[in-house]
Amino acid sequence: ALLMSDNWRKYRGSTTGQCLGQALLGMIRDEGLNKKDAAGILDLFDESINSKVRAIAPQSASERVAVRGTLDHFKCIDGLWHLRVQDATADGLGSQIEMSRVCVLADESGPNSKKRRLK
Repeated sequence: ALLMSDNWRKYRGSTTGQCLGQALLGMIRDEGLNKKDAAGILDLFDESINSKVRAIAPQSASERVAVRGTLDHFKCIDGLWHLRVQDATADGLGSQIEMSRVCVLADESGPNSKKRRLK
């Protein structure tokens, strides 16, 4: 069994994770779903999103991925940048991927940053 740390569940705070959580709570409230099955669905979400991120993410801070395209939207909340790029091309890690749209999340307090977050 995989260790289910807070880091493993961090994507539950994403827009998709929050929407899934709200939908599941609504189904529990309407008695269409029990809490055990809802927890199982969230665990499957965690497993799926983490495996996808590991498949495309750089393995170390020295590896880079460059995303080129048209910036459609951006915002920064609590040091976390959300960028939406249209007609994007991602170069790096030995390959090039073309996408009609990509969302990029970047944390200002990453491994090369001198900023620290207060908890």
